[in-house]
Formats: sequence, structure tokens, C-alpha cells
Amino acid sequence: MLQSKRKIRAGAFINDIRSGEKLADIMKKHGLTTKTLHQVFRKLIDAELMTQDELNHHRSLFQNITDIIVFVALMIFAAV
Repeated sequence: MLQSKRKIRAGAFINDIRSGEKLADIMKKHGLTTKTLHQVFRKLIDAELMTQDELNHHRSLFQNITDIIVFVALMIFAAV
């Protein structure tokens, strides 16, 4: 069974990030998994709507160990 693609409003997502909302809350609000979160960040960076430096700057979003693991994975994948 094919899953339909979920549409994320880039402006709302970026505003959530920039406002300092916790990563877990952002993921829940936008219905994201760890994998789709990475894809959203990658697309925003590729589209030059966010920069890698900006993502690095928002480390405070990552409040628990799961968030830290996600952040490290994002950094590794972004470097590829």
C-alpha cells in the first residue's frame, strides 16, 4: 500500500523552528517521523529557506536524548 505524501507548510514549519518550539512538539504538530523530519530539513536547506548554520544554531530545540540522536543524525546526513 502506498502512503500519500504529507504536505508541510514551509513557512509555518520554519516559524516553529525559529520561535524555539521543542523539536518533539514540532514533529507532533506537523505529523513527522524522524525520517520525514530529516527530509523536511534537507529540502529547506536545499531550497535555501534555511541554512545549515541556522539549524546548528537551534540546538536548544533538542531537549531529550532522542532529540539529540536526531540532531546528530541530521548533522551527519547534512555533511553527505
